[in-house]
Amino acid sequence: MLQNRKESITIIIFILLLVLSRIIVEIPNFTPTVALIMFASVLLKDKLSFIVCVIFSQIISDAYLGFYDGMLFTYLAYLIIGFATSGLVKELKFSKILFMAVVSPILFFLITNFGVWYSMDLYQPNFEGLTHSYVAGIPFLKMTMTATILYSVTIYVIYKYIIHMPESIFKSSKK
Repeated sequence: MLQNRKESITIIIFILLLVLSRIIVEIPNFTPTVALIMFASVLLKDKLSFIVCVIFSQIISDAYLGFYDGMLFTYLAYLIIGFATSGLVKELKFSKILFMAVVSPILFFLITNFGVWYSMDLYQPNFEGLTHSYVAGIPFLKMTMTATILYSVTIYVIYKYIIHMPESIFKSSKK
């Protein structure tokens, strides 16, 4: 029962954080969303819970921000990032989190820019149009990459050293 309650609270917290991460944005594409997706995929052991958390949070935030063509590619990118992270990161190790903080924005960039090219009439429906879509997205990639690395490191430190603080910190060194 306690585990189900803890999992439910974790899901609710991640949904709230994911919604807020998309709604409260001062700098375009500088959000903790990708980092939160990474950590949700590792901390939510039940993959159905992870999927529901991601989809539900995106629908809520898109209802507020506005639905758009290509949003299914965004949802798909988040799910792929989550499954890739949970496949690689079995336990929270800094090197693996940092690796995924670099890889995840690239996955997001590749999938969502393909989605923009495929589902919107912004670019020609050929290879040249796809290339233009990717080139136009480079500034967004830079911001997403920077944000994901920064937020991933921050979340890692908070989780590892504050939430799950080792008991040895509290023990006196006196014998």
